[in-house]
Amino acid sequence: MARVRYEPPHVDAPAEGSALAFERTLRGPVVPWTIASPAANSMPPPAAIAQGELEALRREAREAGRAEAEVAIEAELAALAQQRAAFETNAQASLDALAALRERAIEAWRGELAALAVAIAEALLQRELGQGLPDIEPLLVQALAELDPHERATVTVEPALLESVAAWARARWPAAVVRADAALGPGELRVSAPSGAIDGTRAARLARARALVLGEVDTP
Repeated sequence: MARVRYEPPHVDAPAEGSALAFERTLRGPVVPWTIASPAANSMPPPAAIAQGELEALRREAREAGRAEAEVAIEAELAALAQQRAAFETNAQASLDALAALRERAIEAWRGELAALAVAIAEALLQRELGQGLPDIEPLLVQALAELDPHERATVTVEPALLESVAAWARARWPAAVVRADAALGPGELRVSAPSGAIDGTRAARLARARALVLGEVDTP
């Protein structure tokens, strides 16, 4: 196949006033480019600071930092003081509550122990009463020690013990007069004299035992 030379299509110049017509814009004068020196393209170097001025700036910075630190420390100490005061208040309130609880517990236990002790004393008295002279002899000895043995005294016992107590009094307390009282129960007696009296009834013994347990009287 033979080669054919390519010829671009021929386009006539656009007529004046055509849409394809344009005007040539004239260029301005050419300004040549130049490379400036490094000094012209950089910031001017900072002015040198004197040593004294530098030390003054450092001193001001230290003082400012110290002042800020002192303010922060004061605020922290104030907060700690408030926390401590609140802790002490709460601790004191807790201690007061514990003390009140302890007092109530002691009172409750004391009442229970007193009731138990009185019940034990009553049971012991009930068991010992009715043994005759051996039961009331300690009371007779106590009366003889506390009262004047030479003054006239009256010993009152139950009728069943009249003879045995009278025999004991003739041997150890001649000034005493022994009488019988049907109102007294087994193991009960009363001693009266000008210098004092002793109540050895069951009710009086229980009352003394209760008072001893509760600490209302001193032990002899």
